[in-house]
This record gives sequence, C-alpha cells and structure tokens, in this order.
Amino acid sequence: MKYLVGLLLVITFAFPKAGLKLGGFPLYLSLLSMFAFQLWGAACVLKSRANLLVCGAIIGSILLFFAMSASSFAHASLPSAQISAYLAALSTFIVYFGAVRMESVLMIGRQVIGVCFWFLVLYAFLQKTFGDYAVVVPGLTANYQEAVTPGFLADKNNMIWGLGYLKATSTYQNGNLFGVNLLLIGFAYIAILRERGARFILPLGVMGLACLLTASASVFIGFAVGCMHLLVSFKAGARSAVFVSIAALAIGVPLFAYIAFGDNLLATILQERLLNRDLTEGGGRVVKVVAYLEALGRDPGLLFTGMLFYSRPFSEIYEITYLSMLQMFGIVVTTVYLAFVGFRTFALRRTIYLTPVLAYLGAGLSDGASWLPPTMTNFFLVLGICTAWMMKSRALAIHRHGRIVGCALPRVGARSLSSPVVN
Repeated sequence: MKYLVGLLLVITFAFPKAGLKLGGFPLYLSLLSMFAFQLWGAACVLKSRANLLVCGAIIGSILLFFAMSASSFAHASLPSAQISAYLAALSTFIVYFGAVRMESVLMIGRQVIGVCFWFLVLYAFLQKTFGDYAVVVPGLTANYQEAVTPGFLADKNNMIWGLGYLKATSTYQNGNLFGVNLLLIGFAYIAILRERGARFILPLGVMGLACLLTASASVFIGFAVGCMHLLVSFKAGARSAVFVSIAALAIGVPLFAYIAFGDNLLATILQERLLNRDLTEGGGRVVKVVAYLEALGRDPGLLFTGMLFYSRPFSEIYEITYLSMLQMFGIVVTTVYLAFVGFRTFALRRTIYLTPVLAYLGAGLSDGASWLPPTMTNFFLVLGICTAWMMKSRALAIHRHGRIVGCALPRVGARSLSSPVVN
C-alpha cells in the first residue's frame, strides 16, 4: 500500500501530463491519481462526523449554487470542457481529508516530496541547457500527441516573443503552472529540512533560480511570500532574525542589482517581466475585474448565481484565483470554500509548515495556474500532508518533553492541542 501511494504521489507531483489525449479529452495518469486520492478522502470523511459536517457545508453550498443557476444550464456560453475544468478544480477539496490520513499512517510524503522537488528543478535546468524540446519524453513528461507536435510548448502561452525566450516548464508544459506547483513542493521540502535542522540554502537558491526561469511575475510574488515567511519564522529568535535580515540585505541587494542590471539572460528576464512592464493594468486583469463589476451593476443577482452558466459572452477573471471563484460560483460557494481553506491554513500558524501554503496563496493573487485541477489537487495534498506533519511534531513534543515549547502542560492526563512554536 505504501509503495502504491508513493507512486500516485510521484505521478501527481512530477508527471502531471503523462499519458495522451483521446478526442481532445486528457487521459492522464495524474487524473487517475487525483480520482484515487478523492476516493480515499471520501472514505476518510465517512468515518468522521466532524469531517462530514464540513463536507456537508461545502457540498450544500455547491448544490445551492446549482439550484440558483439551473435556469442557465442549457444556455451557458462557456464550452462544456471549460465548465468541467472549473468543477473538477472545485471538487479537489476532498483530497485534503485523505492526505491527512495517508500521511499520518504511512509517513511517505517526506521522501516523495524531496525526490519530486529535485527531479522537477533538474529537469527544468536540463531544458534550458540542452533545449526545451530535446529532453521531452512523449507520453511521460508531456502528453503524447503534443510531445510529437513541433513547437507545442511555444503554443501554450509560454513564449515571450519580445525576448525570444521560452519559459521553463519542466514536466508541466506551462511555465506558470510549473512555477506555482514548484512553490508548493519546494517550500514543503524546505519545511522538512527546517524541521530536521538541516541546511536549506542550496534548495532555496535552486528553487529561486528555477522560479526565475519561469519568467512569471506571479511566481516571483509567491516565492517572495514564501521567503518572507521563512524569515519571520526563523527558529533562532527575534535577534537572530534581525541579524539574518541585515545579512540577507547586505548580500541580496548587490546580487539582485547585478542580476537585474547586468548583461545576461536572468537580467533580461527581470527587466522585461518586472522593471520595464506597465503593471498599472495588471497584465489585463484590471480590465476584466472592472467588466465583472459592471456586470454586477447591471445584474446584482450574479453575485449569488455566479457566471459559470452565464448565457452571454463575458470576460473571465481567470488569472486571479479568488475573484475567479467569486465570478464563476458566486458568493455563497466562495465564502464557504475559502473559509474551509482559511481554517485549515490557520491551523498551521506559527509552524514551519505554513510556508508552502502561503507561497501558493500569494501566487494565487494574480495567477490562474493556481486554479487548475492539477495544482488544486497538489495544494490540498500538500495542505493535508503538512497538517499531518504538524500533528506528528506536536505529538513528539508532548511525548519527549512533557511540554510544548513556551507552553507548559497540566500535570495529569495532559493532551494539549497546541502546535510547536516557531519564533
């Protein structure tokens, strides 16, 4: 069982496009692994009344959304494949419950996440060293039909034509999709290293370079958010954190200036993707947000019915995860869904396991890759795995020391639910 789950995790994290397309429908191995984790999650939910209540609230909000949108089903302007993708992404929350149970019992995530992290970044570096298409393995690192099509990566919004540069995509076929998933997997791996007291500067630097090669401003934001949490949660205390901050600035500012203003590929990427861009329109996002607000002004009911089955053409706020959810599913589903994510994230507060979640949520502020089914599956897997790690660390702290750092336990029969503190 352990090896099967490990294999499913490797497929989900490292080979999301392995397989082929039949009549345009993706027959990916990662879809099978997603369904397997969803079934496991459903089985875990049925064993817990608390989980049943939580899932009942989410499913109830979704059913209410369908009831309010029922009159528009037959006239939806979005293609059925696109509607299915939105619904598939929404359904991935159930994976969380299976991930917590899986990691609590098997403790397989530490090994798999480390292996997948190094594989993904090394594959990306091989792409940029030997050529983006030279290392593609049809049916494994890309779906078979596209892998044998010349120039398929450039056709997936990966080409920055002004630079003549193709984003690093690793096995995800899309630079932004790769970057967002790398944030999840990479910072989860760094959390493992921090828990062990091991050095993490090398993996962090390698991940930063891979994120830079994606040439995605949204991925840059997510990486910065993750680094900031690593800094403010520094174990050695406030004084050490201040010292590390000063040292990082003393080294990082000159290094950034050299990279940003030098004559090299990394400098060109930074200059064109951050410094020389007109960000006032948010890469076209602001226009779509304004169009949505205007639509709400004409029909306030859209705030409740959503626009997934809207009968007239409209601009999708696809690039911003949270607003996209509000636009497509309305305020009821969005509130319940984000409350679920928020409470699960809040449970990781003051622990090292919060970093990958914050990095993902930071990237989700401006990147629609966070909303795709493969990424949402990976997000709930990582969120569940990190929750299991937190619970394990808490139990070990109670068993070994009889207290949790900064919080003494009662003398008799103590079973505190506090999590280990990270200063």
